[in-house]
Amino acid sequence: MTRYVTWFMALTLLGCAPTLTPDGDDAGVIDSGPWTGGDIPPSSGSFTHSVADGVVTTVVDATSDTDWRHLDMDSGHSVAPSEGWELAFSRFRVRINGGTTGSAGVQVAALDGVAWDDVTRAPEEGWTVPGPDGEVDDDTEPDNVFNDGERDWYDYDVETHTLTPRDVTYVVASTEGAFFKLRFEAYYDDAGSPAVVRFRWAPVA
Repeated sequence: MTRYVTWFMALTLLGCAPTLTPDGDDAGVIDSGPWTGGDIPPSSGSFTHSVADGVVTTVVDATSDTDWRHLDMDSGHSVAPSEGWELAFSRFRVRINGGTTGSAGVQVAALDGVAWDDVTRAPEEGWTVPGPDGEVDDDTEPDNVFNDGERDWYDYDVETHTLTPRDVTYVVASTEGAFFKLRFEAYYDDAGSPAVVRFRWAPVA
């Protein structure tokens, strides 16, 4: 599958490999100017994207309880489950293409309480992959850093039955060796409809 984002090539040449360990102080630094979103499409499948100041804001229609929407973050395209995806969405659930839910080795680090602007490079530790379903939640979905029944990407209000994104900035290691910071912004659209998930993401060194 053709990749559309030329900044990935710059990241690779500058040493940003999927080892998750920087090779020196300047490893992975992008010195060719701010990222503009490359050729991220305005829409692809159930995903719509907008790019401003090097940050992609994505909205995914995740209203199906059975059909997963798979996102290739390296291109911004909706892809089939057999292709190179990083994250998949169904309702409030998020899957990772690694561990027990994928073969691509995607890893994610959760930076609790860390502000978006403070994340400029991938962390050296704290990386996780999906594991078997635990006993905390009441589903059969394998646990991961987004959904484990204890520290989900959202807080759930039992009185109002609403979901609110938690104060967490995530970093995703992609199938192509790039790194993206990601932060969830909403679970509802402007009309209040659920499972219309909005998040923003951008590459980091």
